[in-house]
Amino acid sequence: MKRIELNQIGNFDPWDGDKIRELKDNKIAERISDKLLFGNEEMNLWEITLEPNARLPFRLHQYNYSWTCLTGGMVLSRFDTGKIELTCYEKGESAYCNINQERIICDLENIGEAPVKFTLIEYKNLKVETPPRPIVKYL
Repeated sequence: MKRIELNQIGNFDPWDGDKIRELKDNKIAERISDKLLFGNEEMNLWEITLEPNARLPFRLHQYNYSWTCLTGGMVLSRFDTGKIELTCYEKGESAYCNINQERIICDLENIGEAPVKFTLIEYKNLKVETPPRPIVKYL
């Protein structure tokens, strides 16, 4: 997996106005995707499939999570901090995100030429209990 930071925290100058409005209007999903494969009191297992140029809107990550890219592909993520990150995945690559007392708000867009598919596991027993950072702090 190769990650490239395209834009730094606090800089919204290169952002599309629609994405900024999404954040300002607090249009933040709490579901990771529309496809929950399994869920119980300890974990949720999600499937995310994005066709080329498709995008998951901003969503809230409040649990530590791990994910696996089942197909390989290239995605773009915009964070409510202003950071924009490009990630290139090989098929089967996995990673883990420790929320670390900070909730994460980001979107996910497939900028590749083929569909990209992920599974993501949220670990509910590791929920962040701190309040989310105010979006207006960065905008």
